[in-house]
Amino acid sequence: MIQALLKKYPLENMHLFLGMSQESVGHFLEHGQVRHLAEGEVLLRPGMTNAHLFIVLAGRLRVHLEEPEGDPIAFLESGECAGELSLIEARQVSAWVLADREVTLLALPHETVWALVNNFHAIARNLLLILSRRIRLINKTLVAENQRLAASEYNARVDALTGLFNRRWLDEALDRLLKRQRRNGSALGVVLIDADHFKRFNDTYGHLSGDCALRTMARTIRDHLRPGDHAARYGGEEMVVLLPDSSREEVERVGERLRQAVEEAAIHGEDGQPLPGITISCGMAIPEGDLTSLELLALADSALYRAKAAGRNRVSW
Repeated sequence: MIQALLKKYPLENMHLFLGMSQESVGHFLEHGQVRHLAEGEVLLRPGMTNAHLFIVLAGRLRVHLEEPEGDPIAFLESGECAGELSLIEARQVSAWVLADREVTLLALPHETVWALVNNFHAIARNLLLILSRRIRLINKTLVAENQRLAASEYNARVDALTGLFNRRWLDEALDRLLKRQRRNGSALGVVLIDADHFKRFNDTYGHLSGDCALRTMARTIRDHLRPGDHAARYGGEEMVVLLPDSSREEVERVGERLRQAVEEAAIHGEDGQPLPGITISCGMAIPEGDLTSLELLALADSALYRAKAAGRNRVSW
């Protein structure tokens, strides 16, 4: 039966037997068994014991690290192997392996695999090459997972519309800076920024244009900050700038620089057409005494109210 099988599925197409002749290894393969899997049928699952190395003769397997309903990390095509890691380590299977479509397999028992390794240097070399590819796949999967986690963490901290940090990040960062300020007396400034007459802008030019204006405002603020300063979207059209190690005079200079930069910034709509510019009002505050982050922001909000009451497009304490 094995000899007939090898006529249909030539040995040279199987990665484990590259460089080998049928005459040299054919009698070893008499101990193998042919298995057929229907589409979706499980070959290996985490926690099971495996005593075979499986060679894909036809069809395709898919490999999942977690539940098989998710995205596969790899596909195993004709000629490739499955189960070699758990077989060599004599440990339980750690991944799901299923038939991606109807599959024909040659299952070699572990005694046969080790007899082949012990008798043929080429088999040992091919098995090392297969393991090396598995390690590369695992490394690639780990890199992709780390990138996914980093992207997830970034998205949890950054406002999608403006690209600035979000309110969650702001609350955590301001708490840290206030603790540092109380611990070592370092200076700290806060600038609360609000776009002037923004509801009127939205009502006149539409919310998509309003989004363009907010993105321009955020980019302008970010581009005119010093190294070590940070900007976050506070909510709606309000943004907050944190200025660590900044004196009262430096906070006021930054606030005025941001006000002027936004006033001069050109805004374009989604279609590239120019839109009217906007202005901002800025409320500034520095911590005095043992303030909480909410109390410090409330001081900046009161200063912002004074800037608006005085005519907008200005900074105020």
